[in-house]
Amino acid sequence: LSGTLEQVHGISLAIKAFGTGQLVTVTTSASTHFSRQQAGILSDIADGEKVVVFGTGLARGLLAARMVDVGLVLPPSSAHGSPHARLRPAEGAIPRPIPSPTVPRTVIAGGPGTGTVTDAHPGSFIVIYSGGIRVRVTTSRSTTVLMQVSIGLGQLRTGEFTDAVGRLAAPATLAAGAVQQGSMLPGFTGPVSGLGCSSSTIATAMFLPGD
Repeated sequence: LSGTLEQVHGISLAIKAFGTGQLVTVTTSASTHFSRQQAGILSDIADGEKVVVFGTGLARGLLAARMVDVGLVLPPSSAHGSPHARLRPAEGAIPRPIPSPTVPRTVIAGGPGTGTVTDAHPGSFIVIYSGGIRVRVTTSRSTTVLMQVSIGLGQLRTGEFTDAVGRLAAPATLAAGAVQQGSMLPGFTGPVSGLGCSSSTIATAMFLPGD
């Protein structure tokens, strides 16, 4: 679920859902991870980090990164290309197909896809996706790096763009495993699957504010 954080009531949040304006209750617990997006540097992309990469395709299955978000949490259905979501690349990116049928659809579209970094060194790194698929990612001085930095519940800011990832606990109520804030949350828009689907459905909808 993505939208604007309107209120904090103890351990519960009220988020105005993007697109519909519906006020959704988000419950948190001791295991909920809270984070805020901040600017990073290329050296923050290190082996073992979970990353979401936006970029454009190059020959031989390479991906030229325009933006890398380190630590961003996506639900499994979104991380590997939910058919109910419409991807939006980073602002200004022009997705181009990568000529390889083995590369995840989300990578072919220019992101996002969640993977684990390996073989990181200046100028490139490898992302390992679900199923062991490996994609070489190239970086440059123009690559934007963002970091999700851990914060506490009390450090959430009302009025900010907020992304809550979790499972439906009741109608219009989301039990969050992760709550993230940031003005550059990369992602997609589409039907908010959690509002009107079964409780087993993971709900999320991320967007670029002002896009």
